[in-house]
Amino acid sequence: MYFISETRYNPRTQRDEFYYRIKESFRDLSGRPRHRLMLTVGFIEEDLGPYDVRDIGRCLTWLHEHQGEQDLFGDAMSRYKEVVRRLALPDMVDTLAAKTRVPADPEQSVLVCLDAGIATEDNLREIKARGYDYLCVSRTRLSDYELSEDTKTVKVLDTKKQEICLTRVRQEEGGDYYLEINSPAKAMKETSMNRLFKERFEAEMTKARDALTKKGGKKTYEKVIERVGMAIQKYPSISKYYVIDYVRDEKNPKNMADIRWRIAIPENVDKQSGIYFLRTNRDKLDEKATWDYYNLIREIECTNRQLKTDLQLRPIHHQKDDSSDAHLFLGLLSYWIVNTIRYKLRQTGETCYWPEIKRRMSTQKAITTEAVNALGEKVKLRLCSNPTKAAEDIYERLQYKKMPFRRKTKVCSTQ
Repeated sequence: MYFISETRYNPRTQRDEFYYRIKESFRDLSGRPRHRLMLTVGFIEEDLGPYDVRDIGRCLTWLHEHQGEQDLFGDAMSRYKEVVRRLALPDMVDTLAAKTRVPADPEQSVLVCLDAGIATEDNLREIKARGYDYLCVSRTRLSDYELSEDTKTVKVLDTKKQEICLTRVRQEEGGDYYLEINSPAKAMKETSMNRLFKERFEAEMTKARDALTKKGGKKTYEKVIERVGMAIQKYPSISKYYVIDYVRDEKNPKNMADIRWRIAIPENVDKQSGIYFLRTNRDKLDEKATWDYYNLIREIECTNRQLKTDLQLRPIHHQKDDSSDAHLFLGLLSYWIVNTIRYKLRQTGETCYWPEIKRRMSTQKAITTEAVNALGEKVKLRLCSNPTKAAEDIYERLQYKKMPFRRKTKVCSTQ
């Protein structure tokens, strides 16, 4: 990752200053270099030299490539200046502490729900040091654990009325505890996805092998290895279970004669367990409460994903701050509206998602008819169709009128 800058007018200092953005370079599956905008930093108050900007980019790259790793030989960033380390490590916890009050009563501590992508050990320790509790999906899968004798399994239902089993895992006293989530529906989904990835990966391997006997196909050893490597990179979750053997051509060692592959661990490919773990340091929550708290972040992610599809806000190609601000404002405003509607429906027992609500309500239409009467006047008639039973049920739950408007007639005289 690296910085790019341009000169802009800073209204705070009333002079032209450098405006910074962070970009990342990468190669796509065809090997071509690409660039994408990662973060808009804006104006930086510190007086940074060109070497400082370079060092910040190097720090960001190092942190991105070594996530979750521990340096046994000291801090790898200690050689940089303090301002470089501070700007390369934006502390989200400081922002959270500035906007959230930590209650004095331990019974009312703030619970932070984290996505697994940022739930690193360093972030969790920092959150705990500030007096917060945390809840996240465990980044590591527990393999050696046992359940206590008095442990009970709590069964809950998701929005599709599918059963999910919650079991608390026994841990050492004073440490975090883990909640085992066993979802048969998730296991079926994982199995189906792995089967699809398996078929696609083997299709890529078959194409590479068939090209060895076709005219104009890739036959050189280096080109074949590169093609197979691209297939492995495209399907990393399934290719790791395969063992690939390469056979050189005896007459021409520079060429490849055959490609053979086999699955080393078939049981890991054909069947998935559907088990994952929730991790939290708040030991006073029961299984049902922990699951409900975790669903908050899933609810936000799901609603935003659905809204961005409806509002055509995906993908994001904004290059200006005004466009990014408008994007965030429109997405947040839409989320508030949808969340309010879904909250009211959940109070009455209706737990369907936004696409289903939109599908039911789309059956009611507003019709506009225009015509010209004998006097030459333009008459506009607007009607609203009667709602279906499904739409009428939503109106009743929200306590709204079943007909947004009655018949409207508008006459425009040409005289």
